[in-house]
This record gives sequence, C-alpha cells and structure tokens, in this order.
Amino acid sequence: MAEGDIIAPIKPKKKRIPWWKKAMVIIPIIFLSTWALAMWNPLEGSEERPENVFDISGYTFFELDDGTYGTYVMANDNKIPVAFRLDPRNASEIYLEQEVIQPILNSAKVYITFNPNQENLAKIAVASAEIARITGLYGINTVGAYTEDSDPVNPNVPLKTCNDANNQTSIIIMEITDSTGVSLGENNCIHVKGETADDLILAADKLGFNLLGIKV
Repeated sequence: MAEGDIIAPIKPKKKRIPWWKKAMVIIPIIFLSTWALAMWNPLEGSEERPENVFDISGYTFFELDDGTYGTYVMANDNKIPVAFRLDPRNASEIYLEQEVIQPILNSAKVYITFNPNQENLAKIAVASAEIARITGLYGINTVGAYTEDSDPVNPNVPLKTCNDANNQTSIIIMEITDSTGVSLGENNCIHVKGETADDLILAADKLGFNLLGIKV
C-alpha cells in the first residue's frame, strides 16, 4: 500500500435477524388488515352442484384447491369472500363458550396477545391474524400485543394480559396448552387454546366462524 492511500473503514457485518423475529415485526401490520381470500364461485354458470360445495348453518361453503374452506359473508352491505383452515363440518369437535362472542363484538378495542418467547411463533401469528381479520370486518380496532417482553425488546408492541380486559377492551390471549378450544376467563378475558400451534389456528377459526354468526 503506497504512502498516502486512504484506508477504507471496515464496516461491521449486519447482525442477521432470525426469521421468527422478522415475523413478529409484521404482526401489528397483519392486524390492521381486513384480510379475506378472494375465490372463484364454482356455482356461477353451473347447472349442477359441484362435489366441493356443501351447506353448513345456512351458508354455502366451497372446498378450495389449497385445502381451505371458503364462503361469502355480508359486511357493510358488501358480499365478501372469506376462507378458513378449519373444515366447518368438523368444527363441532372444538369447544367454544358462546359467552365469548358478545364481549368481543361490543368492544371498542381488541388486543390479541401471546408470549413471544416460545416456539412456533409464525403459526401463532397466523392464528392471531385469523381472528384479527374478522374483528377488522366489524371495524373493531384490533392490535397485536405480547404478554411479556420479547428478546430483544420490541418497543412498538404493547404488553397486554388478562388484567387489562374491561367492558370496552377485549383481551384475546393465544395459548399452547393441554386442550383445544375457546373459553371465557376472569375479567372477560378470552382464551384461545390449542394443544399444538396447528390446533391453535383451528381454534382461532372456530372463534372466527362464530363471530360472523356461523354457528358451527
């Protein structure tokens, strides 16, 4: 190296963020959406009823190619397509206390919260979004939250537990436990539980069905 050459400073390598922590960053964004899956209606232009079409609780469902189950609901005078991972024909196998529905629908704000320091966070995020898209259709302000600080701490995500539930604010806590279902706890806190993360998604869909008035 010749005298007078400028030595470029060595740039520190960027610390790679684990994929599951990236997933946690987008959760609050997911909660702001009223996600509904657009789908083709197989009944249009067909004289015969296709095999993938069936009726449950007064709603016509379509079994879609990706393994989900779609139907149409009315929201703000609009017919909106929405799909679920839970087969509505099997939904009765998942326990749900009907008392959880009205507190959510009557809320000015809903927090969907879970422990960020556990496994399968991506699937837990999916389960949370399954509920958030339904509350979003009702125009209920829905926010993602944690039950405890993440590591590293994310200052943009509020901490909410069942202690924060009241008549105007619903707390929906997502839990991996020894049972699957939806129940009402103390202080009107709603517990959505699954034995596995996949079961948690199904329990979230069970709640979503009933929030839409689809009694399954």
